Amino acid sequence: MTYSDPIGSPGPQFPEGFIFGRSTAAYQAEGETRTHGKGKVAWDDYLADQGRFSPDPASDFYNRYEQDLELCERFGINGIRVSIAWTRIFPEGTGQVNPEGVQFYHDLFSACHAHGVEPFVTLHHFDTPLPLFEAGEFLNRDTIDAFVEYTRFCFEEYAGEVTYWTTFNEIWADATNHYIEGTFPGGEKAQLHKCFQCEHNMMLAHARAVLAFKEVATRARSASSNRLSTSTRSTRTIPPTSPPNGMGYKDALVDGFVDDAPRIDYVRQHLRWLLKAMELGVNVGGYFMWSLQDQFSWTNGYNKRYGFFYVDYETQRRIPKASAYWFKTVAETRRID
Repeated sequence: MTYSDPIGSPGPQFPEGFIFGRSTAAYQAEGETRTHGKGKVAWDDYLADQGRFSPDPASDFYNRYEQDLELCERFGINGIRVSIAWTRIFPEGTGQVNPEGVQFYHDLFSACHAHGVEPFVTLHHFDTPLPLFEAGEFLNRDTIDAFVEYTRFCFEEYAGEVTYWTTFNEIWADATNHYIEGTFPGGEKAQLHKCFQCEHNMMLAHARAVLAFKEVATRARSASSNRLSTSTRSTRTIPPTSPPNGMGYKDALVDGFVDDAPRIDYVRQHLRWLLKAMELGVNVGGYFMWSLQDQFSWTNGYNKRYGFFYVDYETQRRIPKASAYWFKTVAETRRID
């Protein structure tokens, strides 16, 4: 971290190369949940049966990612957290591969790099394939095997395009919402034994996926191939980043503008404390805000908005909020006002 002279100092500055990131997730942003060869997940029927809200088109990221990445480039966002929809790759969770889904993520990662936005890729974000869910989800150890093979495929397929991988999004939240709070598909409550077993098995799946990654990287090195060179380096160079946090708010579009001052204050406070931690020696390489654009939410649908970019769900038009302009200045100066 760099500092100016204390007299008249503008304060601490984030270091060069710091990731000013935003987050998305496949099911919450992509839309196209039942098209282009994508298989079903438990959420499809669960949400349809509830009849409260639909994940389609969400923010239509599947068709509009170029537009969103252009906004990232314009507003100083140099990292994006995305997730791969398991059922876009393996519609049934195992077995036959969907080439259209595989190509979609090639195109997405290519566009990320073209706009100077580093993709940070999550492999499972609450969207287990339906056949595996119906067979017991992560209470069934066969799902562990299926997950490891899926991750191995991704490590090999996207080796030259993805440097930073995350196995699971919020294991604790996944397990508790399924088996304690009952707010996720299945709707079971107070099943502590299932919750603990699910968490254990997901951690085991994580560990085995890490081993699969290392095996893929080792094979690449022994074959003197550059194909996994980026991913190989990632085992040593992944910058520690803050877990995504965000603020759900009922943003109002007034005369074509969204004044989300509470969100600015929320992010400002987090960034200030982040700088304090870094000043004390904590190694932090980036900050990810939830979310990039307004998206579908698992339990409240579209009742609250989280993004820096307002989405008019009728037209899918993107409108930068006040927070986006504020954050652009932060990213450009690497300082908090």
